[in-house]
Amino acid sequence: MDYYYNLSEYDKEEEFKYIFQKYLLPLLGMVKDDVKIIEFEKSPRTHIELLDSSLRFAASLKSAKGFKVDVSSNFDKSYINIIRKVFAEIIKITYNDLAEIASNKRNKSYLNFHDIDMAYQQAVQRGIIQWFFIDSHEKADEKYKSKINRLLCTIERWSRKTYEGKKVPFAFVINQKSTSGSMDYLNFFEEEYSATLSDGVNSIIELDSNFNFLSYESITENNEFRFTPLTSAVPYRFSQVIEHFTKDKLGIFLLVSGDIILVKNSKVELVKREGYWINFNKDIFINVILNENRHYKIGNELIKEQIIESVYATSLDVSFSHGGGIIAITDQKDNLINNNLYDYLETNYDEIKNLATNEIRDKMKENSQSIIDYVDCLCLPIPNYNYLCKNYDKVFDLDNDNIIKRFNKREMLKILVQNKKFSELDRKLRTELVGMDGATIIDPDGNIIAIGAIIQNDSGSYGGGRGAAAKKLSNYGLAVKISTDGYIEVYSKGNIKYRIK
Repeated sequence: MDYYYNLSEYDKEEEFKYIFQKYLLPLLGMVKDDVKIIEFEKSPRTHIELLDSSLRFAASLKSAKGFKVDVSSNFDKSYINIIRKVFAEIIKITYNDLAEIASNKRNKSYLNFHDIDMAYQQAVQRGIIQWFFIDSHEKADEKYKSKINRLLCTIERWSRKTYEGKKVPFAFVINQKSTSGSMDYLNFFEEEYSATLSDGVNSIIELDSNFNFLSYESITENNEFRFTPLTSAVPYRFSQVIEHFTKDKLGIFLLVSGDIILVKNSKVELVKREGYWINFNKDIFINVILNENRHYKIGNELIKEQIIESVYATSLDVSFSHGGGIIAITDQKDNLINNNLYDYLETNYDEIKNLATNEIRDKMKENSQSIIDYVDCLCLPIPNYNYLCKNYDKVFDLDNDNIIKRFNKREMLKILVQNKKFSELDRKLRTELVGMDGATIIDPDGNIIAIGAIIQNDSGSYGGGRGAAAKKLSNYGLAVKISTDGYIEVYSKGNIKYRIK
């Protein structure tokens, strides 16, 4: 169904609100579903400025009103440049431009929302191209801009098609300081036979500033694997290629999922997913957590920086694996697991052992207000299943397959974790553990409380099982939800505070 914009009811203030919410804030990973217009005490000096730990957005330099969002004291000012470039392109799409587009339509008084959205998306991409490719290029001319557009358009065409029945990944690194390439690679890249060269995981094509071929690079040079320590700023699958080949250069990756990744000086900056550019930057992620939890605090506990970085790294890895998961940080372990049911049995078993099995279990349930079952908690000193069956045979039944599976899972997880902190676990193992059905829960020091914990959600909760679980866990601290389509959301006090979407 098409929706139309009535040009006779054009409202510049409402248009700016729409631009602000849909196109500017997502580039900073910020969420403002209920945007309020504020009056400026001083006239804005620029459309976007950082003032007193807040970002101010103004539709024009004559604006008396605009928007303001709070940021932490360590907010990286360089990321304002992205939205400045984007906004500079967006404000070129004025009412007159929209009216001109509408004039080509049958009904000249209305404009299809799709047309407006496409115009804004193109403006966003022009701003990102300006920031990513051109600002650091000494001799950027129209010919150079045309080649950038050609490269991105070819990558996007490849993202929508297959070769030999399979989606095709590509990876390029652009050396803007070199002009010594041997041939125009774009001509070759547009042909089907280019599909097998480079994948971003093991290999990459290096181009010079004119997009001419410089070299083919791989992590198996001279038939030997190169070794690169894993960093927290890039997905582990691409870490070797990114660390080895994108330093002081620009990287562009196309994944089989269709995602397009922009890497600048060995750091993931932006990702184009399902037609929209979104922010995957570590500094922005940490800024939001800092802004919500000053000095990395959850309650009265101080979160170690390495814990936050390991949570970011694993969220990134799970996002690009498209497996989904939840990571929560809390200092309220005792409230999550309100009653240790094993302790309840130890204390009360003599007086309840003559009851029927179902009556015993009902009493146990009455004495538990937890949102996590005690079996899922790795930090409780619960004996193994055989011991429980031997001593509490009326509660634990050796033939109960569900209970047996859960205890087997718990024992295996304890062997894998080996009492290590979350940040001390192997990075690939962290990703696989977080990918289990349920939530991974740690304390502010990185101690693992639970892995694959099934959260007892409130009746009537909405937003899907994973979203409802993350929302509930965030009432005890902080929760990061990674969906199977790769989006990341940070919840605090039941609300979304950061969204890579």
